[in-house]
Amino acid sequence: MDELRLSRRAFLGTTAAAGLALAAPGCGGGEPRARVVVVGAGLAGLVAADRLASNGVEVTVLEARERLGGRVLTVRDPFVAGQSAEGGGEYIDAVHVEMLGLVERFGLELDDLRLVGSGRALVLAAGRRASYGELLAQPGVGAARERFYAAAAALAGSLDASGGGPRAAELDRRSAASLLDELELDPIARFSLEEEIRDDYAAEPERLSLLFLARAERPYTKVPDRQIEPFRIQGGNDQLIEALADAFGGSISTSRPVEGISQRDGGVSVAAGGGRFQADWCLVAAPLPAVREIEFDPPAAGPIAEVIERSAYGMVTKTLLQYRRRVWKAEGLSGDAITDLPVGTTWEATCAQPGVPGILISYAAGRYGEEAAAVGETEGVLRAAAGAARLFPGSAGELGPTARIAWPNERFSGGSYIAPAPGQALAQPLLRRPAGRIVFAGEHTDDRFPGYMEGAVRSGQRAANQLLARI
Repeated sequence: MDELRLSRRAFLGTTAAAGLALAAPGCGGGEPRARVVVVGAGLAGLVAADRLASNGVEVTVLEARERLGGRVLTVRDPFVAGQSAEGGGEYIDAVHVEMLGLVERFGLELDDLRLVGSGRALVLAAGRRASYGELLAQPGVGAARERFYAAAAALAGSLDASGGGPRAAELDRRSAASLLDELELDPIARFSLEEEIRDDYAAEPERLSLLFLARAERPYTKVPDRQIEPFRIQGGNDQLIEALADAFGGSISTSRPVEGISQRDGGVSVAAGGGRFQADWCLVAAPLPAVREIEFDPPAAGPIAEVIERSAYGMVTKTLLQYRRRVWKAEGLSGDAITDLPVGTTWEATCAQPGVPGILISYAAGRYGEEAAAVGETEGVLRAAAGAARLFPGSAGELGPTARIAWPNERFSGGSYIAPAPGQALAQPLLRRPAGRIVFAGEHTDDRFPGYMEGAVRSGQRAANQLLARI
């Protein structure tokens, strides 16, 4: 896989000299319909590049990292027994029709996690270890949780098709925590819901716009639990990245962080990694923290500039712990757990993979993710492993290779995914509007599935279609 990518880079020419302009039209003959520079080779950028190229557009993709995929990152090294785990985007829901369509298009296989062996989930809070079922069975807990989700569904139903409506501004001023306060929930129910909000949105409830939560709940108000997070791509989600890059077949230049984008004389000029790329249009498919490092000429102005500058991102640190045996199974456990410890939430990454070893994911989100990212890798791994040892006694002696991805520390991500704070969600749809000859893509611009791989794919399709309508 790496050999193929290196050979493509060598063929395309990733030196500064080769990057001074877009490649000439290929063997298709004639002038291209238009020339577009795509900034970012994650899901959004590659989907957009594929769609544009298949419609006669000459595309060059510029990627700041040495690898493709952005926040899709399958980790294989240093794990043994051929096992892997997702360091970034992981699950596909049954309602993620665009992702499922791409999986089918490229002949990839899915692991249906509903068909693998299950077990009990755990809760570890205030020093007490219990099964998740026991927690939900306590008097009043289930009913309190249902009240919260009914209230969230009602808020989602109050929005119009664009995610706005008469109450939108009011909801944006409020936090998700304010809804929890308003409902006066049982303390145990509140703890479980705070953990779910933290895990789903990678932000503390008091730092998340209630409008954003209501918008994000809209596609899920009638989706059964069994259709949420049932799939992973068998063998690793990065296979979709490779398939998209191969299908695109055009110029992909890595190690090219974009420094500037200027709009002049009916075209754009993109400065990146010592080179300058001329095109008719530019499609920016990078996370907003990376976009903030780009100098726009003329400068981004007005509300869209404020959205780019202010939008908060979730904080996630994933620690991948491979054990020589799956110690959680000895107690009939699944590996799933929620905690109030630095280990955060856990689940098994290898439940559909063969072999004696198993990889447990420590998913630290919100304040836990921020705290985990603030310490060094060795200390972070030790903290996660210590939390896992409290969940699964005997696991410490079975710990093998580990890996950690602290997304807040990733320069070209700056966090996990969009998580607007109160006051930030109302203007988010502005990111779906062209800014002169620049259009924006990325999960943060999607109106239905922000934060998901599905949102990234949809945004790439939408941005490409916006350009195709204008050229």
